[in-house]
Amino acid sequence: HIPLIIPKCIRFEHRQAQQPWEEIPFKEGEAFEVNNRVLHRVQQSGPYERVTLIVDLLEEDVDALYAFALVQFECGNYAFAGEPTLGVKMPITCAAVDDTILNPRDTWEDPDAYDEAAARLRDMFRENFARQNYAELGIQPAM
Repeated sequence: HIPLIIPKCIRFEHRQAQQPWEEIPFKEGEAFEVNNRVLHRVQQSGPYERVTLIVDLLEEDVDALYAFALVQFECGNYAFAGEPTLGVKMPITCAAVDDTILNPRDTWEDPDAYDEAAARLRDMFRENFARQNYAELGIQPAM
């Protein structure tokens, strides 16, 4: 999870077994690992919007976007392209989805502004990766 916009009325929480809920100290622009096998939730006490980029890592050698598209949208024919700044694969065709919304850059009014925002996001991810010492744990950088 990479929170991009987190108003003060948002609280991320998780809990182990029968333990009480504990806050996950999310901060804008910092990447956090959330174990999806552990019960977790978001409490929102106000009307404000939140934006979080969620990156899934699969242990098997499976293309996550293909699996998501196949299950969620039943794409018969599909194709992928690489997003050059973030280095992720994204679908460019999917039978049940309008192709014009599949590339996030194409949905921005100003493509140069998208490029700048993507570069900032990539740099924040890299800085947080280094700050958290993930490489020492044997985790390879994704961007």
